Amino acid sequence: MLKQSTWTRQHLLKTFLNKMPFYAVRTGKRPGVYNTWPECQSQVKGFPNARYKKFDTKAAAWDFVHGADASSNKGYNSNAQHHSTAPKSSGSSSGLGDIKMQLNLLTTTLVGCRVNLDTTPGRRSLSTLAQKQMQVFLGNVNRLETEARELSFVIDQEDSGNGSKRPSTSSEEPEYKKMKKGEFGDSDTGSVVIVYTDGACINNGKENARAGIGVYWGPDNPMNVSERLPGKQTNNRAEIHAAVRAIQQAKEMGKHDVIIRTDSMFLINSMTQWIEKWRSNGWKVAKGAGVLNKDDFLELERVSEGMHIKWEHVPAHVGIEGNEAADHLANEGAAKPLKFS
Repeated sequence: MLKQSTWTRQHLLKTFLNKMPFYAVRTGKRPGVYNTWPECQSQVKGFPNARYKKFDTKAAAWDFVHGADASSNKGYNSNAQHHSTAPKSSGSSSGLGDIKMQLNLLTTTLVGCRVNLDTTPGRRSLSTLAQKQMQVFLGNVNRLETEARELSFVIDQEDSGNGSKRPSTSSEEPEYKKMKKGEFGDSDTGSVVIVYTDGACINNGKENARAGIGVYWGPDNPMNVSERLPGKQTNNRAEIHAAVRAIQQAKEMGKHDVIIRTDSMFLINSMTQWIEKWRSNGWKVAKGAGVLNKDDFLELERVSEGMHIKWEHVPAHVGIEGNEAADHLANEGAAKPLKFS
């Protein structure tokens, strides 16, 4: 009787859990699946063009997060687009679209695992040894996530025919190709470079504001940048010019394929969604006002010519090494004095 009672309780609990609603956030502060509406709401409230929806099963919720179309658009913004939604199958016989879909699924799962483990309050109760082992594990998860993203990017290039068909601008082999593996730094993956950028502004919006830019290529990399932002001191300008500097550096190395990782959705949305609308509207926003930072965006566009740039959002202040380092560099830059020509 005890075994039957135990089985009954477990069965009822499982049935109850399976019928719980699941809230999927495809575009928000931290994409993922949440068990309660308050948790979901905290990820989408105030977030531009947030996409979210309630599902009866966890599997369906994760499918939505990974980019699958929902049967109904009720409850989320169906017009919004997000830079990290899963790519659709290209339909090619090579099956590259299916591979990219699986890589996106893996990446999303790894991100959720890493963020949840890194932020759970239960970590404080772990022993010192377990804490150290957890750090090692999270580092391995982060590296696997990076490798999955890099592989997806390379496949994107090959699928579009842009992989290695770009003509060289010089008959002499560029210096970066002569480097041995590891000489360039941890961000070097051959044809693709990965860089973290960030902008910081102390007292943003005030007369005494101080802004700085941070560009992070890897530990102790001489190309890392920490500088005071010239001109108007705002956080958004700092985000833009951190990306400008990173792209300029990539060009100087002869690199054309760049993954820029930033925690600024303003920067990502501006370059992937809004800029073409602004241009077609005479550089005015929907309400008729002129676009702020127009000259800064034009500079970013200018340095991006001839480059293949993939913008990737990373959550801020959750322990991601590259993001934390770029943030530190940007804040250090904001503390430096202005340079006058």
